[in-house]
Amino acid sequence: MENSANQTTANKWLNVPIIATITRLLCRELTLQNKYLRQENKILKSKIKKRISFTDDERRTLIDAAMAMGKDLMEQVVTIVSPKTILAWQRKLENEKWDYSDRRKVNPGRPKIALDIEQLVCRLARENEWGYARIQGELQKLDITVSKSIVANILRRNGLPPSPERKGLTWREFLSRHAAVFLCADMFRKEVWTFRGLTTAFVFFVIHLQTRKVILSRATFSPTNQWLYQQTRHILWVCKEQGIKPRFFLRDNDMLYPEGMNTILRVSGVDTIKTPFQAPNAFSCGTLCS
Repeated sequence: MENSANQTTANKWLNVPIIATITRLLCRELTLQNKYLRQENKILKSKIKKRISFTDDERRTLIDAAMAMGKDLMEQVVTIVSPKTILAWQRKLENEKWDYSDRRKVNPGRPKIALDIEQLVCRLARENEWGYARIQGELQKLDITVSKSIVANILRRNGLPPSPERKGLTWREFLSRHAAVFLCADMFRKEVWTFRGLTTAFVFFVIHLQTRKVILSRATFSPTNQWLYQQTRHILWVCKEQGIKPRFFLRDNDMLYPEGMNTILRVSGVDTIKTPFQAPNAFSCGTLCS
């Protein structure tokens, strides 16, 4: 009878897969180990009276281990800190991942201006009585890129006014006082569809500054020198018919304007005034007519 019972037990264990048997044994061992380590950790923590501090690497190690268990198991296992602290550490690490703190410079802030550039700014201000905007434009012509605020700060730091008092008329005052004798010209390009496809058209127009009258407006696909000479003569004819006596012809530095235009105007007593290079604050024809 006893042999029959032993045989039944043996058959029962033989029918269980060997992997499942090993797993049960290992799980039991891990359970016993974890139970002991939890009790040991609890005793050790009770012996430490002061607050425990952690390094960043230690926090990451605890986070990785705790988050792998899941929230429910974490509530039962974690004792060195509260589970809420673990979750707070995790949120902080997630936020730091996207603040790009690792890309920040060790010494943040704008780099210091070179001494030779600062000396050049002060020299331009002293010798020419220019303001910070004009100095910034002159530096740009020398391939020195600095902002207007940096130039103004350099001048203040060296006891120079950023915008010194200018002698004589300003550009705005000059234009307003001589608007009756000013002609403003400009030429722009426009792509238009023709039988030959998309073609560039050139539009040349002239406006009387005081009355805002369009003296001339012509378009062509081929702005040759002869065509521009003829348009210049036509401008003078229209001004004579309308009683306008121009003295100045304001235009930009477009390479399409031939030198012969200045000669035709000069013979009629009209001086050509070109806007300065890289001077966005200068009054272009479009700004004057706005």
